[in-house]
Amino acid sequence: MRISKQQQIAGAPAVLLRDAFKRLRDGGPWTRSDLAAVLGLEDVTSILATLRAEGFVEPDDRFVGEEPLYRLTADGGALANAKATAPIARATAERLLRGVVDRAGEMNARSDYLHYVREIRVFGSYLSDAQKLGDLDLVVQVEPRFEGEAYRVAHQAYIQKEEAEGRRFRDHLDLLLSPAQDFFRILRGNSNYVSLTTPDDDVLATATQCTVYTFDSDAPN
Repeated sequence: MRISKQQQIAGAPAVLLRDAFKRLRDGGPWTRSDLAAVLGLEDVTSILATLRAEGFVEPDDRFVGEEPLYRLTADGGALANAKATAPIARATAERLLRGVVDRAGEMNARSDYLHYVREIRVFGSYLSDAQKLGDLDLVVQVEPRFEGEAYRVAHQAYIQKEEAEGRRFRDHLDLLLSPAQDFFRILRGNSNYVSLTTPDDDVLATATQCTVYTFDSDAPN
């Protein structure tokens, strides 16, 4: 899916919604208050209603207190992965893919990340014969390097280190998700042409995929 920087969806800038959906998707089901927080708006009642009507979000049938939970549909997931950039040459996509695979191996060898890469699969236009591609679509299976209390301690240490270096988190959701989001950002190489999604993305239901990296072992130390 491609969007333009001038495009509007549900009365909001499409790029702003895309970025909001990315953050919300990483945290699982979310509330109207969560949507308002990531969009930086006080009232998203109309936006949420339009997003539901246009098939981007749907009720999760659960509640947090009195607030109902929502989740992205397949179209919402496609919007989260949407690009607003010009097409790239296949040779460029191949170079980007090699970079991601190389970084996965390097990051798995380090102990200062809270997660590690189990598998990477490519899908989308890269698997076609096209010489011009919209972007590089990758499915990345990431797993925690630690479990239970060990993960909580490692997460707390990560946050303290980031804050000591001057980082300020926008809200509790940002603080909670930052280790995983930082991991994906570094793995992506800060490239706007590399689109990473997770194996549970509904977009993958009918997508042909090809495995390009596998870590066949227990969590690295």
